[in-house]
Amino acid sequence: MEEQKTIMSQVLKKAIMPFLLLANIGMLVFYSLVTFKLQFTTDSATKSLLANEVLNLGELLPAGWFYVNNDIWVVLNHLFLVPLIQIFGLNYLSYAVNNLLFYCFYGVAIYFFVSRLTISSKSKYFIAILAISSLSYYYAMYLFGEIAYLPIYAFIFLLLGIVNRVTDADESSLNKYYLGLFLLVAFFTIHNPQRVLIFNLMPILLASASLYFIDSTQKVRYLRLSLVGLASFIVSAIFHYIVIQRNVTITSGANTLLFADYEQVLSHVSIFFAGLLDVFNLVDGEQHSPFSFPGLVRLGSFCFFALTVLSLVKVRKKFDRENVVVLIPCLLITYYLFVDMFLYIFTVPLAQNVATFRYFYPVVLLSFIVMAFFLEQLRWARHLKLIALVVVVLFLSMSNYSRYVSPGLSDEFNPHEPLAEYLTEHGLTYGFASFWHSYVTTVFAENKALIAPVHLSNFVPHNWLSSKDWYTQYGADETFIVLDNDEYQKDYNAIITKIGTEPVRVDRVNGFWVAVFDRNVAYELDPREYFLELEHSIDFSIKGYPKFIREWDGFSHYEPSFRWSEGKKSSLAFSEKLPGSFNLVFSGFPFDVSKSSTLEVVVGTDVKTVILKSGVQSYQVNFRGVDADEINFIYKRPFSPIDMGMGTDKRKLSFAFSSVEIWRASLF
Repeated sequence: MEEQKTIMSQVLKKAIMPFLLLANIGMLVFYSLVTFKLQFTTDSATKSLLANEVLNLGELLPAGWFYVNNDIWVVLNHLFLVPLIQIFGLNYLSYAVNNLLFYCFYGVAIYFFVSRLTISSKSKYFIAILAISSLSYYYAMYLFGEIAYLPIYAFIFLLLGIVNRVTDADESSLNKYYLGLFLLVAFFTIHNPQRVLIFNLMPILLASASLYFIDSTQKVRYLRLSLVGLASFIVSAIFHYIVIQRNVTITSGANTLLFADYEQVLSHVSIFFAGLLDVFNLVDGEQHSPFSFPGLVRLGSFCFFALTVLSLVKVRKKFDRENVVVLIPCLLITYYLFVDMFLYIFTVPLAQNVATFRYFYPVVLLSFIVMAFFLEQLRWARHLKLIALVVVVLFLSMSNYSRYVSPGLSDEFNPHEPLAEYLTEHGLTYGFASFWHSYVTTVFAENKALIAPVHLSNFVPHNWLSSKDWYTQYGADETFIVLDNDEYQKDYNAIITKIGTEPVRVDRVNGFWVAVFDRNVAYELDPREYFLELEHSIDFSIKGYPKFIREWDGFSHYEPSFRWSEGKKSSLAFSEKLPGSFNLVFSGFPFDVSKSSTLEVVVGTDVKTVILKSGVQSYQVNFRGVDADEINFIYKRPFSPIDMGMGTDKRKLSFAFSSVEIWRASLF
């Protein structure tokens, strides 16, 4: 009987940590499939729409897609979404399954790291549980909801795993780890070399340099490790700039950094500490009694935070080969903390609110890893260590339940779901909304409605992780604009003024206003923003012609501020068809208005007569419902300066063009 109790006790001790790990994995899966659907945003939906563009166009880098912040998403974050959308369609399910597959990849990275550690299996399970746990809303959202920071977490585990293996591996097996590092660096670098240089390559060089000085007997392998990382970065960066970046459109983003002034530095310090407290769930804007359940949870969060800090201070960081597994994470914490503190506090505009503390998430993960090593080093009895680990894990499990499961069991729903249902039920397939209401609604509409993002204040396209083709869907006879309550109060009148037509109806849908028009309001979008092939204008004061001009004829040689027409006709042939309806605005001056007072502008079969005036003037000619790719200017009586006793110039001149602009317009 006593022997059976001993066996049961041993089984329980061995099974408790695996069981708790499986329980937390189950909660994380529930979070992806159910809970995060309530928190699903446009930022999250972006990768789904990019994958959908890849699928529709059959291009890895879809033509017309606007990338931002120098991040060119080749495969990162939407790697599995293209086949998943093919299977499940464009919807939240394909998004959630993509997250689950990334969780699996992340799990492999964790296993790759912990499997070679010379620590107890309980501590290995503890690291795995720490790696998938979340104490705060934003931490869960950015890491496991949007999976924005999951790749860098996987990178850290893989890097630490490679470093540990290179330290102990036989010479014959080193090449596979060098190859793995080469591919790992290349995978990240092709997306954004600037970011990889700071957050990926420098940690590799730091770890290699540390090992080089720690272990004098194996300097060559550590030198190779750094050279492999550097070579991979250089090759991949060259490929990025020469091949990838030349084939995409990158719009200016929010990552142009400037040094902060004194007041901004003080504000950033405050935001930093607010974010630090938030990530450990020490503040939530509410006051709780210490004896209430929320108060006890807050107390547990404080204890966990204190344990994290204690681990960083007390863990043994002896500078020798045997302690590399602890030393490298500590060095990386120092590096990431220094770089992030500098960028976050002394520059703008990274520090915005507590959510922007996400830039410090690699420090948080590495701190968790160090915590596991610290608890492993404690000279406690084995059963006391197990109790300590179980207590911490039970606290993390309760926190995970509150973040991953509890919200999903409520009766709440994402407000964009009923909005998407309304659009599909009423057959509304094409419309516009602000950025934060556009992509998320499109995904919930399951490809039955396209909602393009616009700046509502002036009704121009929001070219931010979007496609230019979304603004030229002229086949829709009925369109709509979605506004939330604040937008309705602030921007509705300005939008109606810009469009020039009242909607046929305005429906109230679960906190949103949907203005429905019986015509296509895409024609009213500002062409300077979205008709990029025509850019702003044809500027004749610049040598040469824009790339969107396929052919030109009847224009004379370049002169400093204009080009003369030459002959009886000047033609501009475009590389693609002109808008069906547009306003043509051209500027310049006639050769002699007393002798030639008009010219004709011909587009397709439409002919417009323009009455010319003396001096430099701007003229506007409106075309509606045309089908053409060429604009012709016809002159009835061109004159030569030599014939008029004005020098020796024999050219037949009529009009000196300084610019030609094309403004897309409504058909009506």
